[in-house]
Amino acid sequence: MEENLILINYIANHGERVWNNLARSAGLKRTGKSCRLRWLNYLRPDVRRGNITPEEQLLIMELMPGGETGVVMKIIKMIIKDFR
Repeated sequence: MEENLILINYIANHGERVWNNLARSAGLKRTGKSCRLRWLNYLRPDVRRGNITPEEQLLIMELMPGGETGVVMKIIKMIIKDFR
């Protein structure tokens, strides 16, 4: 998408700042909130996509008190599915 490239280039040159001003200054037809969410959830270079690793699954299970790991894993799978 052309808007994605505009947003990526603008942030690369000017950095993350007041999102409403960023949207206007970059000439995008999005709200500041939409630009922020697009950047944070999809375009930011350090956003990782895909399934969690077995090591991450073990860490979650170790950190969860009691037997609640099944519920947490279901929630994590739903979140991952939403970002695909």
